[in-house]
Amino acid sequence: MPFFRRRPKQDAPERETEAAVAIEPLAEEPSEAQRIAEQKTEQALARTRRSWFGRIASILDRGRIDEDLWLELEEIMLGADVGLRTTEKILARVRERVEKERVREAHEVRQLLKDEMVDLLDSVPLRGALW
Repeated sequence: MPFFRRRPKQDAPERETEAAVAIEPLAEEPSEAQRIAEQKTEQALARTRRSWFGRIASILDRGRIDEDLWLELEEIMLGADVGLRTTEKILARVRERVEKERVREAHEVRQLLKDEMVDLLDSVPLRGALW
Protein backbone atom coordinates (compact mmCIF):
# COMPACT_ATOMS: atom_id res chain seq x y z
CA MET A 1 0.00 0.00 0.00
CA PRO A 2 1.73 3.23 -1.10
CA PHE A 3 1.81 6.00 1.49
CA PHE A 4 3.78 8.50 -0.56
CA ARG A 5 3.96 9.48 -4.18
CA ARG A 6 6.84 11.25 -5.82
CA ARG A 7 6.16 14.61 -7.38
CA PRO A 8 8.75 16.62 -9.29
CA LYS A 9 9.63 20.03 -7.87
CA GLN A 10 8.26 23.01 -9.80
CA ASP A 11 11.64 24.33 -10.89
CA ALA A 12 13.18 20.91 -11.64
CA PRO A 13 14.61 20.22 -15.10
CA GLU A 14 12.71 18.01 -17.52
CA ARG A 15 14.58 14.92 -16.42
CA GLU A 16 13.90 13.94 -12.81
CA THR A 17 16.65 13.00 -10.46
CA GLU A 18 16.34 11.67 -6.91
CA ALA A 19 17.38 15.06 -5.52
CA ALA A 20 14.77 16.91 -7.58
CA VAL A 21 11.79 14.89 -6.33
CA ALA A 22 9.47 16.02 -3.52
CA ILE A 23 7.51 13.48 -1.50
CA GLU A 24 3.89 14.15 -0.59
CA PRO A 25 1.48 11.91 1.30
CA LEU A 26 -1.33 10.27 -0.63
CA ALA A 27 -4.85 11.02 0.50
CA GLU A 28 -6.29 7.55 0.83
CA GLU A 29 -9.95 6.70 0.98
CA PRO A 30 -10.87 4.73 4.09
CA SER A 31 -11.21 1.04 3.42
CA GLU A 32 -14.54 -0.74 3.69
CA ALA A 33 -13.38 -2.30 6.97
CA GLN A 34 -12.54 1.15 8.36
CA ARG A 35 -15.93 2.54 7.33
CA ILE A 36 -17.71 -0.41 8.97
CA ALA A 37 -15.66 0.00 12.16
CA GLU A 38 -16.48 3.73 12.29
CA GLN A 39 -20.19 3.01 11.80
CA LYS A 40 -20.22 0.37 14.53
CA THR A 41 -18.39 2.68 16.91
CA GLU A 42 -20.86 5.50 16.25
CA GLN A 43 -23.80 3.13 16.77
CA ALA A 44 -22.34 1.90 20.07
CA LEU A 45 -21.80 5.46 21.28
CA ALA A 46 -25.34 6.41 20.28
CA ARG A 47 -26.72 3.43 22.25
CA THR A 48 -24.64 4.44 25.27
CA ARG A 49 -25.87 8.03 25.08
CA ARG A 50 -29.49 6.91 24.75
CA SER A 51 -29.10 4.41 27.55
CA TRP A 52 -27.36 6.76 29.98
CA PHE A 53 -29.59 9.75 29.38
CA GLY A 54 -32.65 7.54 29.09
CA ARG A 55 -32.04 6.02 32.52
CA ILE A 56 -31.57 9.45 34.08
CA ALA A 57 -34.73 10.71 32.40
CA SER A 58 -36.77 7.73 33.62
CA ILE A 59 -35.59 8.25 37.19
CA LEU A 60 -36.39 11.95 37.08
CA ASP A 61 -39.80 11.38 35.48
CA ARG A 62 -40.99 9.32 38.43
CA GLY A 63 -42.07 12.46 40.23
CA ARG A 64 -40.60 12.08 43.69
CA ILE A 65 -37.37 13.29 45.21
CA ASP A 66 -36.20 10.78 47.78
CA GLU A 67 -33.04 8.99 48.82
CA ASP A 68 -33.59 6.32 46.16
CA LEU A 69 -33.45 9.00 43.45
CA TRP A 70 -30.03 10.19 44.67
CA LEU A 71 -28.69 6.64 44.96
CA GLU A 72 -29.85 5.73 41.46
CA LEU A 73 -28.39 8.91 39.99
CA GLU A 74 -25.10 8.13 41.70
CA GLU A 75 -25.16 4.57 40.36
CA ILE A 76 -25.80 5.72 36.80
CA MET A 77 -23.10 8.38 36.91
CA LEU A 78 -20.55 5.95 38.34
CA GLY A 79 -21.52 3.38 35.72
CA ALA A 80 -20.88 6.00 33.06
CA ASP A 81 -17.35 6.55 34.42
CA VAL A 82 -18.02 10.04 35.65
CA GLY A 83 -15.81 9.22 38.63
CA LEU A 84 -16.55 9.07 42.34
CA ARG A 85 -15.31 12.54 43.34
CA THR A 86 -16.98 14.23 40.37
CA THR A 87 -20.25 12.36 40.94
CA GLU A 88 -20.26 13.28 44.63
CA LYS A 89 -19.46 16.92 43.83
CA ILE A 90 -22.20 17.24 41.20
CA LEU A 91 -24.88 15.50 43.27
CA ALA A 92 -23.96 17.48 46.42
CA ARG A 93 -24.42 20.72 44.48
CA VAL A 94 -27.70 19.55 42.98
CA ARG A 95 -29.02 18.44 46.39
CA GLU A 96 -28.02 21.79 47.86
CA ARG A 97 -29.88 23.64 45.12
CA VAL A 98 -32.94 21.39 45.55
CA GLU A 99 -33.05 22.39 49.23
CA LYS A 100 -32.25 26.07 48.65
CA GLU A 101 -34.70 26.50 45.77
CA ARG A 102 -37.32 24.25 47.38
CA VAL A 103 -37.64 22.02 44.36
CA ARG A 104 -40.35 19.42 44.94
CA GLU A 105 -40.66 17.61 41.61
CA ALA A 106 -38.04 15.21 40.31
CA HIS A 107 -38.39 16.42 36.71
CA GLU A 108 -37.16 19.83 37.90
CA VAL A 109 -33.94 18.18 39.10
CA ARG A 110 -33.03 17.43 35.47
CA GLN A 111 -32.28 21.07 34.70
CA LEU A 112 -30.34 21.50 37.95
CA LEU A 113 -28.26 18.42 37.14
CA LYS A 114 -27.62 19.70 33.64
CA ASP A 115 -26.63 23.15 34.97
CA GLU A 116 -24.17 21.68 37.47
CA MET A 117 -22.55 19.43 34.88
CA VAL A 118 -22.11 22.32 32.46
CA ASP A 119 -20.76 24.57 35.23
CA LEU A 120 -18.25 21.92 36.23
CA LEU A 121 -17.09 21.44 32.66
CA ASP A 122 -16.83 25.20 32.15
CA SER A 123 -14.64 25.51 35.25
CA VAL A 124 -11.97 23.16 33.88
CA PRO A 125 -9.15 25.08 32.16
CA LEU A 126 -8.38 23.91 28.66
CA ARG A 127 -4.77 22.83 28.24
CA GLY A 128 -3.14 23.27 24.90
CA ALA A 129 -6.28 24.69 23.34
CA LEU A 130 -5.91 26.48 20.05
CA TRP A 131 -8.45 29.15 20.81
